[in-house]
Amino acid sequence: MPRGLDCTVHVSGGGSLVLPHQLHDAAVPGSSVIDRVSRVRHHVHRCLPRPAATRTIDNMGRTDTHDLARRLATLPVFSTCKPRDLHDLATRARHSSVPANWPLIHEDTPADACYILLDGTARVAVGGSVVATLEAGAIVGEVALATGRLRNATVTSTTPLELAHIDAAQFTALLDRRPAVREALLTRMNAVAATA
Repeated sequence: MPRGLDCTVHVSGGGSLVLPHQLHDAAVPGSSVIDRVSRVRHHVHRCLPRPAATRTIDNMGRTDTHDLARRLATLPVFSTCKPRDLHDLATRARHSSVPANWPLIHEDTPADACYILLDGTARVAVGGSVVATLEAGAIVGEVALATGRLRNATVTSTTPLELAHIDAAQFTALLDRRPAVREALLTRMNAVAATA
C-alpha cells in the first residue's frame, strides 16, 4: 500500500481505530493490540473530478466586469488608460441596455449618473433642437457630474443602446482613485467646452 492512506483496524473484543497506514504497517507483531486485530480495511483516497463551473449571481459579475473592461479598452477615449484603470471603471459601472427612443438624460435636471455608449446611437438636443448624434464610445452626462451644474442637453437613444451606467458616487470615487480615467474624462470635457 502507498504511504498516506488510512486504515481502519478492527480489534477483537473492542472497537476499531483509524490509523495512518504507515503506523498499522509498522506495528510490531506480539504487541497486545496487534495480536487482537481481527481485520484491517485499507482506505484509498481518490481525487474526485471537480464539478463543472456553474454561473451564479456571484461569479457572473466577475465575467461581465472582465468583458466590460475589454470593451472599454477598445474605445479611443480610454486609449491612455491601463487595464487596471479600466477594470476599476468596469467594476464601478453597471452594464445595461435601453430600447430606441429612451431618454438617458434630460436638459436642466440635476446629474445623478453618466453613461458610456458601448453600442448604438443617440441624439443630443438643446432647447428641443437636435445638435449632435452620438455613437459607440461617446460619454454623456459626465460634465454635469464633474461640475455639479444642471444638465445642459437631453440625450435620447435613436437605436437600442448598450451602455455602461456610472452613478454619481461611483463617478466621484473613480475620479479620485484613477488619475488616468480622470484625465480621459477631463480631456473629453475640455473638448466639449471648446466646441460650445
